[in-house]
Amino acid sequence: MSRVAVLKIGVGDFSEGFDASLQFWSDNAPPTEEICSRLPGNLKVRAFYELWHSAYLTLKPIIPNSMRSKNDNSVSEIGQTTNRASSEGVSACRQLARSLEAEMKSWLMSGGTWQPIREGLLKELSNKMGEIRIILQINNPDPVLWKLPWHVWDLLQDDDGSDLEIALSSSEFKRAKVLNKTGIGKEKVRILGVLGDSTGINVQTDREEVERLSSADAIFLDEPQPQDFLKQLRSEIGWDIFLFSGHSEMVAENGRIYINQNSSLEVSDFRNSLREAIGKGLKIAIFNSCDSVGLVRDLAQAGLYIPVAIAMREQVPDAIAQAFLKEFLTEYASGQSLQTSVRRSRDRLEDWEQVWPGVTWLPVICQNPAEVPPTWQELSGNSISKYFANKFNFNSGLINFWFSSKLWLIAIVIFMSVITVIIVLEQKRIAIQPENKINSSKISDNAAQSWQLYEETTEGIRIKYPQDWQLQKIQDGFSGEVARFIRTQENNLTQQQLILNVETLQQPITLEAYKNLVIKQIKRSNEQVNILENKRTILDKREGYLIVYTYKEGASTFQRMEVGVLNWQKVYILIYQAEMNQYQHFLPISKAMINSFEIIESKR
Repeated sequence: MSRVAVLKIGVGDFSEGFDASLQFWSDNAPPTEEICSRLPGNLKVRAFYELWHSAYLTLKPIIPNSMRSKNDNSVSEIGQTTNRASSEGVSACRQLARSLEAEMKSWLMSGGTWQPIREGLLKELSNKMGEIRIILQINNPDPVLWKLPWHVWDLLQDDDGSDLEIALSSSEFKRAKVLNKTGIGKEKVRILGVLGDSTGINVQTDREEVERLSSADAIFLDEPQPQDFLKQLRSEIGWDIFLFSGHSEMVAENGRIYINQNSSLEVSDFRNSLREAIGKGLKIAIFNSCDSVGLVRDLAQAGLYIPVAIAMREQVPDAIAQAFLKEFLTEYASGQSLQTSVRRSRDRLEDWEQVWPGVTWLPVICQNPAEVPPTWQELSGNSISKYFANKFNFNSGLINFWFSSKLWLIAIVIFMSVITVIIVLEQKRIAIQPENKINSSKISDNAAQSWQLYEETTEGIRIKYPQDWQLQKIQDGFSGEVARFIRTQENNLTQQQLILNVETLQQPITLEAYKNLVIKQIKRSNEQVNILENKRTILDKREGYLIVYTYKEGASTFQRMEVGVLNWQKVYILIYQAEMNQYQHFLPISKAMINSFEIIESKR
């Protein structure tokens, strides 16, 4: 369970200061502590921001691109730039950016009434147990508070290289109501992309970056008519991510997106369709367009409590919008958290700081404090190692309802008491030696010799299995599942099965680190998981890991034994699974199957 620090900026102004408080939460739990204080006034911060903002808007593209703003005057025709920024203008803007950052750091290092919050946050950050998310909740109408570079706060500059990122939130929030969970059983992240008015900019690059993701299923609308956009937004298939690329701007304090050259929409124009999309599971909205942080504020004011939105604080040059989206999708789809993905993508925009001083400030996360930001794997229905797809078909809506009621604590106490007794009895019967091959002495050599051989030359593996077990060849290159060996008892729908997975690693990792990732994902997959064993073992003369655990699925309790081994850049995983009352009966056969597993030369 990750921790959340919520810093609230309330009543006040830059002259007299702001009321402030700091709360510490755990995911899906009420605040455990609150520190009330006050952030002193600092007129220099606002003055430096306004000076930098004015200087930034006078800069014109030095390469053929344009702002993603409808009223950008820097491009007369596509590819033709005018009034290019002088080196003096860029230098002045850079100096103002540095001055603003320095003043922000000084402001947030203030003592006096601000010191209790600094000390409270510093204490929480020094606790390295688990991930921490930091949310700045702005309960003040001054829009400048949304535009400032809060990330330069000295407390967020972690010496160990952690990618701490501060997210913004409005004062209005609550957990989104998911009325129709359409994502059960899916294997890819569903993305609806709207490529709006592209006058002077190239939004097709955004499309290409999304479409190169093998784990995404995207539909794009090119300059759609309003009715076509609204119809697709509330589609029955449901979306995980909504992406808008094109021109947007603030008009009379309201955000506006231009979905084609002649049509524009405010949040109020697509409020009902967006609410329906959130009810079907929409988790993330990305507005890769100018001044889009104003759109996010409008969402909350309209009662649209989307879990996460990513927006731009200011007008954004087209090339920088393209660069940010590319870096973000790469990081996020590789398994990084959403906060880390945005932080790293922002930092990499420093390549453009010589041309556009301050562009590393532009992307910002807008976080609903009542929600937990999803990982890419959670959106796709897959775990970190992808082989958990369709293994745990949990109804998260039911789980959320159950744990929000007052009966869950009593049920957990009773359940854990019963399970503890069962586990003590079952552990006495488990005979797995951590330093040797998995014990399968109950299976005779003659019986094992009569088994059938399954050999997969593409993956370079082979394994023996009993004749009364059914082989199902999967060959799912996305999830990594290669085959299943299933035995269904007579007059019983219960299945015992052995699952074989082969995963290709994107980067080197130690056996211990990989095992820890697996355990973390197991615990996240189900609230009612109990790890029985966690140790080293031997698989095909190679050192591997062994994890035994129980979990609940509906009214049934299942037990699993997972054995995995690393070999070069691949992980070979075998999972034996059965209902708890049948687990021990078929355990010797499953161990013998696992011990017959061999890694041979791959033909890939």
